[in-house]
Amino acid sequence: MQTSPRTVMTFAIGPQGRIAHIDDVENGAACLCTCPHCRSPLVAKNGGQERAHHFAHDNSSESSGCAETALHLAAKQIITDYKHITVPPGVESSKIETIATLEQVWLEHRLENPDSRDWIVADCYATTGDKPLVIEIAVNHRVDQDKADKLKALNIQAMEIELSDWIHQRWTWRELEEAVLVDPDRRSWIHLPTVAELSTSPSLLLSRDSWTFSLNGKWIWVKKLPFGNLKVYHKPDKHLQSIIEPICRGKGYWSGKPYYNWIVFDQFKTELLAQLSSKAMLI
Repeated sequence: MQTSPRTVMTFAIGPQGRIAHIDDVENGAACLCTCPHCRSPLVAKNGGQERAHHFAHDNSSESSGCAETALHLAAKQIITDYKHITVPPGVESSKIETIATLEQVWLEHRLENPDSRDWIVADCYATTGDKPLVIEIAVNHRVDQDKADKLKALNIQAMEIELSDWIHQRWTWRELEEAVLVDPDRRSWIHLPTVAELSTSPSLLLSRDSWTFSLNGKWIWVKKLPFGNLKVYHKPDKHLQSIIEPICRGKGYWSGKPYYNWIVFDQFKTELLAQLSSKAMLI
């Protein structure tokens, strides 16, 4: 790893739309890379031996935000590619870092609190089997108090990975992977609910318009209707019917076949999604 007095770009958007490392592309304009911040074309300066390899703008639009955005996106791509991450020690007696396996990862995901209507955009929102996890990447600045308070109100476990000291460094993929996925000194909890608190957390996927759940290889679909209510439906299956009917009954009305359709009133959305999430896997 090398340090520079100014911000440097080691990553950029490659011709395939994914983040590319300076050493993995052709030299000069033939790299066909783009700045993820200002969207200007880049030139790869990776042909010499005396100076460290880096991306340069093909015009005069470069700013510190360009390198920061590139690092931020590279870190998020690592999380989506590997789908596992070391989390900080828990509360109470636990002093040991653990590895969380991420089944699904959404980037720049909006989370809305159904009670206060406050919302945030999470850098990474992931499902870990029994509970969700927010992962924030600190490059330009740490998570501020307002966002931390909103995460606490959502009652969701949220961690932060600190990379701000890397803005002036030229890094390899391996170094960044180590920092993002493993390094215990770079991660800390923003909010870590207790088990009891997690059981009362509001639904964190309310900003979506549709949800798909899987139960023993069979599908349950939930769709927000234009007038606000929710349609819950599945193909004819007695086992699914025995699970869905008790959840929906008293919250709306049965709308019949050929699919098994329930219309659930909008005010029960939080309760409906929470109960479905406890029975089936969100896809």
